[in-house]
Amino acid sequence: MIEIRARVRYTTGAYIASGGGLRASCAVSAKAAVERLAEKLAARFDQPTYADVDWIEGSDWQVLLDDREHLIAYCWHNGVIEFGETKPEGALHVAEGTSFEVRAAIHGTATLAHDGKTWLVPGVFEASTDKVRLQALMNYRQWLIDRASVKGAA
Repeated sequence: MIEIRARVRYTTGAYIASGGGLRASCAVSAKAAVERLAEKLAARFDQPTYADVDWIEGSDWQVLLDDREHLIAYCWHNGVIEFGETKPEGALHVAEGTSFEVRAAIHGTATLAHDGKTWLVPGVFEASTDKVRLQALMNYRQWLIDRASVKGAA
């Protein structure tokens, strides 16, 4: 995984993002400019690369380029979803597949927390009992397996 810090400035009707020795611009938004920069940075790799863009503060952004072929999404008891090459002890398996497939499936279906960065399994955070939490996780996993190109637990 490669982490690049990008800086965005606004000038003459366009947002200009620069980082990693490249620049990109967009008139729509700062995030769109950083996403275009991420595409240019990802193009430097020989294989498809997933780019994740997060605002840090002020005009600074973080661009994460992930060229791993295999990724596991897992969640904790509170429903917080995280990603890694292996599932830590105590975490519950959500999905696995290529980095792009897993992140696209989670980002397209999970609940985004109020901080704008944390992904949650739908229904787990709101559940009142452990049984209801586990059922919400199982329902979400099955939905991902049935409708997305990710795999469940082996």
